[in-house]
Amino acid sequence: LLQEATRVTRAGGFVMIAEDMGSTGDMARAQRNAEHDPNGIFRSEDEWRALLPAMGLRVVDFGPMWPGNLSQPQEYFISTPAV
Repeated sequence: LLQEATRVTRAGGFVMIAEDMGSTGDMARAQRNAEHDPNGIFRSEDEWRALLPAMGLRVVDFGPMWPGNLSQPQEYFISTPAV
């Protein structure tokens, strides 16, 4: 999916990734994540920061989707095709 998003993004365009962050030892997150599809894959910030450039994308912005709301730990990455 990420390969296709990269392929169809025009020069100057953006790819946005919204990540539902996996458990980081926090019991509340682990409990919430237990309700997700068991085949889902959660990636850490470090994993995304390695994967996106490997796919030909450059991260231009990153942050929490819902600042201050610890019960919703989603984060976003905005990237653009690397030149």
